[in-house]
Amino acid sequence: DMDEDLIIGIPYDDTANTNAGRLAVYANAGTPNTLITTAALSYINSPTGTDNTGFGEYLSITNYSSTTYKDLFVGALDDDLSATNGGALYIYTGSATGLSAAPTSSFRGLDTTTPANEALGSGAAALDFDQDGDMDLAIGAEDDDETGVNSGSVYLIKQ
Repeated sequence: DMDEDLIIGIPYDDTANTNAGRLAVYANAGTPNTLITTAALSYINSPTGTDNTGFGEYLSITNYSSTTYKDLFVGALDDDLSATNGGALYIYTGSATGLSAAPTSSFRGLDTTTPANEALGSGAAALDFDQDGDMDLAIGAEDDDETGVNSGSVYLIKQ
């Protein structure tokens, strides 16, 4: 919907698995600056269902899908599916009924030489970097070691 809601990352939540993380979504009550605060409207658990992913450690809302609705970027800096603590970024697409139930896109393992411990998903931005009319994606990896220990990197992905 077009209402502003509140999403809180709980990266070390143990509901699904140990430190797997989850998000708490609090809905707007339909009037400006009024949230339904008695309980979270819904929760979004880590999509991998594995321990120690840190899902929700980074959150950003932007219009990546170029629709009327905003999308949600979620970082899981300790995700191990591509490499130990390699990290991941998940994208949930917004719509008239809210966020997609599962990620519509995910990124991990972008560093093909030393993907471990890079903390991919520590930041993200969507912009039309090459001005071709399509949104492109920049994904941060705060601990990437390409140019020195924990020097960090930004990966640019053209759409």
